[in-house]
Amino acid sequence: MLLFKYDAAGNVEKTSFYLQNPLAPNALVFTGSITYSYDTKINPLAKAADFLKLLWIAVPKNNVLREIHKDKDGILEETVEYTYQYNSNAAPGSGTVKRSPAGGAANTKSIQFTY
Repeated sequence: MLLFKYDAAGNVEKTSFYLQNPLAPNALVFTGSITYSYDTKINPLAKAADFLKLLWIAVPKNNVLREIHKDKDGILEETVEYTYQYNSNAAPGSGTVKRSPAGGAANTKSIQFTY
């Protein structure tokens, strides 16, 4: 089960993950979370947010800048950072994704957006 906490702009601020407790079928066990931060530009996918919710995809109104992944004990597992170069209509055209696992080497990839 997913639990979403929203910020004042309507973006998902935090996603918390829960699984059914195998020892207590009517109880859930917290398994981790992801906390997000955003830019101030409009996310082009926000236009399709209602449809994507049917697929359990929460689409923020703005573009994600950082994700902080933590385990059930609140220990950092990974940080993901996004940078964007915006095109003429203020939508991301290209950018990078930097994944930094806790205790591991960071990995950066270039990304290209097509609309």
